[in-house]
Amino acid sequence: MRDLIRPTVRAIRWGGIVGASLPAAFVVWHFHNQPFPDAGASTFGLRAAAVMLAMGLAFVLDDPTEDTTGPAPVSILTRRALRIGLALPPVLLLWLVLRAYAGGAVGGEGIPAWPLTLEFLTFCAAGLAGAAAGARILSDRLGGLAGAGAIALSALVLAVFPWAFGLLTRIAGTPQHDAATPWWWMLAVVFALVWWRMSTPQGTRFVRLP
Repeated sequence: MRDLIRPTVRAIRWGGIVGASLPAAFVVWHFHNQPFPDAGASTFGLRAAAVMLAMGLAFVLDDPTEDTTGPAPVSILTRRALRIGLALPPVLLLWLVLRAYAGGAVGGEGIPAWPLTLEFLTFCAAGLAGAAAGARILSDRLGGLAGAGAIALSALVLAVFPWAFGLLTRIAGTPQHDAATPWWWMLAVVFALVWWRMSTPQGTRFVRLP
């Protein structure tokens, strides 16, 4: 594994993460620096930043050499896990910095860290699951686009479900948001299982000859 770290760092498409970090930071700054900032505006800015950062993270699984390196002793699951292990910490650190900046005292109260961090990790899981599925079904070069599309679709569905009061409209720390926490855990687990299934080698099909 130590021998794989240096070439993997060079092979990761860091441009997607850098390109997502700049607008994410701007959105958080914009919604937190309103003339009369409130928890709702800051929460919306953090959620928008979570979606952008997760989209940038989805491109780290793009690897045009997956087909040629398939017979290698290191499995595709291990290689993808290594990519995520190298790319997720700096993205998570940036997210925590943005949350600390926007989650300070707003109207005398602070925005709790963990509920929004759980949402961020769920979006990351959605993007990585979509990227793994896109790389298998479509092409190794289209995984990132498929992952970004999966995040956009997930955000759209969550914005209207439940229809009367979407999950993305709930302010962190309120009883309504606390009641939605099991849904976020369930989604994170489902997306993680999809990523794991799409990152394991496809089963061999045996044909019985007559």
